[in-house]
Amino acid sequence: MFKRNKTPQRKEFSFTTNQIFEDIESIKNDVNQRNKLYLCLDDKIPVVEKQFVNIQEFLKGSDDLENTAETLQHLVEQLESLKKDVLKQKETIKDLVLDV
Repeated sequence: MFKRNKTPQRKEFSFTTNQIFEDIESIKNDVNQRNKLYLCLDDKIPVVEKQFVNIQEFLKGSDDLENTAETLQHLVEQLESLKKDVLKQKETIKDLVLDV
């Protein structure tokens, strides 16, 4: 019935450019003001939620498992190659013994 507006609405910014420059200048020159700004910014930074950390750890573990699986597959291929070489050498030795 009533559609929600999907586009975000911008809020009006009431400061002029000169006021913003003056504020930046005052913050730049005053250590206390700068510290207050940093504290405000720290409060605005979203906290990483535990579930996202767990997801990141899971993904890292998945990558590690994938790398380990590739390494193991490569080692299996090397073992198969060595097995073939040993069987060839065994046949060669058998033939030499039978010839003697």
